[in-house]
Amino acid sequence: MKMKAALITTGLVTAGLITAVAGTALANEPFFPRKERGFTRLDVNKDGKVDKGEFNTVVDRRFSRLDQNGDKLVTSAELEQIMTKAFERRRGRIMLLLDRDKDGQVTEVELDNIVDSMFTDADADRDGSLTLTEMQTFKRGEWRKRMIGDSATQTP
Repeated sequence: MKMKAALITTGLVTAGLITAVAGTALANEPFFPRKERGFTRLDVNKDGKVDKGEFNTVVDRRFSRLDQNGDKLVTSAELEQIMTKAFERRRGRIMLLLDRDKDGQVTEVELDNIVDSMFTDADADRDGSLTLTEMQTFKRGEWRKRMIGDSATQTP
């Protein structure tokens, strides 16, 4: 049972890594927001509509960030540089969270402990199982900050 859980969690971590890298690439392509929060950011004049000018402002800003040398062209080398930096930051955050003893490796025990902690924190009614609502309301970012803070105070 423990091995099966480890395989599942390892698969989830791997999927998360792939998604993080793919998400970085996709985040740089023009897209329309699907949630109210993203729409609100685009609606600069707060009239409940996004006109092409408001949308183009965001696209132009994003293009400027991609155009590392300011030549009004985005090359595959510039994209690779941005994606590599994003991957390195993400890898660092993942290791900071998972590598509890800071030896540069993540063991099954470390991963199991993290998953147990995450599950326990998400289980609001403490019944040993998670409902969809508990999963949706789980504040992963807050939990992660606490875990990383705890990790920073531990001695290897």
